[in-house]
Amino acid sequence: IPSLPEASRGIDYLNGVQPRGKYLMPTWGGLYAPLDQAALAAFRRSLGADVEVVPVFTSESQRRGGALHCSVSVCPGS
Repeated sequence: IPSLPEASRGIDYLNGVQPRGKYLMPTWGGLYAPLDQAALAAFRRSLGADVEVVPVFTSESQRRGGALHCSVSVCPGS
């Protein structure tokens, strides 16, 4: 999976969330849209047709060192 580790612009597509049948993939958009598309294609190939890959813009969270996985919590049984 392509990534861009660079201090305040670290792009990490692996910091997503995978509920059943989906992968919520962090993206930046803008100038980084081609990298987003390359990561999206790689996830779709790797996860297969049964998993829907959903891009979610998280540039501000990633700028602060996190993304989707760092931003959510799970409440068992709810």
